[in-house]
Amino acid sequence: MLRQKIFLVSFVLVVLALVFFGCSSGGGSNNGGGDNNGNGGGNNGDGFDFSVYIGRWKSVDLKPAIEITVQSQIGGGDSYLYYKGKTTCSIFNAGYVNITDSDDDLLGDKFILAHKTTIGDTITDTFHVRAREEYEDELLGTLANELLVDGFLSDANTLRVENLEMSRQETGFSYTFDSEGEGGYLLFTKQ
Repeated sequence: MLRQKIFLVSFVLVVLALVFFGCSSGGGSNNGGGDNNGNGGGNNGDGFDFSVYIGRWKSVDLKPAIEITVQSQIGGGDSYLYYKGKTTCSIFNAGYVNITDSDDDLLGDKFILAHKTTIGDTITDTFHVRAREEYEDELLGTLANELLVDGFLSDANTLRVENLEMSRQETGFSYTFDSEGEGGYLLFTKQ
């Protein structure tokens, strides 16, 4: 319960920070070796290593399966980083959605965002993914398929997902997971 409250507070703080200080990829430091040219992840001087997110994360016992590939940094600040990468899931028309250098906006259709918050002596992290595609159907008009993932690292190889939503509008498929209502977490493991 405390983890969920910290998660919610940190997510609200990052949204407020991005709204007030901007969402562009043009700034921020990452003193652990990363830069805005997509090089590395590093840490920002307080021991928190954002590079732990880089890699392939696969869902465990989830149908349809989801794979999130986190590649290089594309923007951010001292307490948050955007990454380019790819989300793979059968809900998407091509089976995947690419997240590119220009996808560094919390209000956009696609992003991969890692965020850390320090509360007292405790550093907590959150991880957020949004992948949305829109397409035209001759009969139905504009349709959308979407994946939303919110979670945190329990260790360097395990992502615990607190909230997950996926939908494919054309077929009416929709799946929602909320750890508060469901109990427990969905797991993604680093490959």
